[in-house]
Amino acid sequence: MKIKNIKYLFYTNIDNKVVYLRTKLNKYFLSDDTLKDKYDLSVRKIDYENTNDLETWCEVINNSYDDCLFTVSKAKDYLNNHLFLVDNQTFVFVNGGGEIVASISVGFYKEKPQWSGLFRIAVRKDFQGKHYGYAIVLFALSYLQSLGVKYCEDIVSSKRLPSLNMHMNVGFEPLFNVENAIYTANQKNVNLIQYLRLYFHLKKVHKNFLRHIGNLN
Repeated sequence: MKIKNIKYLFYTNIDNKVVYLRTKLNKYFLSDDTLKDKYDLSVRKIDYENTNDLETWCEVINNSYDDCLFTVSKAKDYLNNHLFLVDNQTFVFVNGGGEIVASISVGFYKEKPQWSGLFRIAVRKDFQGKHYGYAIVLFALSYLQSLGVKYCEDIVSSKRLPSLNMHMNVGFEPLFNVENAIYTANQKNVNLIQYLRLYFHLKKVHKNFLRHIGNLN
């Protein structure tokens, strides 16, 4: 019997694979006022039917990510028809000088609408390293919590170490058992060797994070 795609059997690269993180929404209280006072950021929700808003979002995303290029039409389709999240909302953040600094999107899982998710967390390169990523995620989680949502899950590329650490810094816990994740389609093309490498990679990242927190204390 011929085995299909046998050439991928020993393909062990995990750079483009993802890991899962989850948090319970009972501890987040970052208001618009705190966002303004502490981080000098104001926030507004964008309109998916407004071309100027979509252009603004594309500018932030394309500047923040090196591996994507959104046009207005692609952005509109992506935001309105996300692969596994519905009722999506997107926020952009502006500093005191009127500059667009960052963006974040939130939505709800099709399989479990009582569960929320984050996607396209973006901070423009000129503003990275100033804890804006932490601030906008904290804002998004506080917003979701205010809607009565109990849990939030996120999917992060295994190669984005700063993002993994930032998620854990705001209270996300890694899911080492992928079967417990809400959306697992990303794991369909992960072979056993990749899965084991992902597992130990995440264990190492989590261990280093806990050690860092311990040193701070």
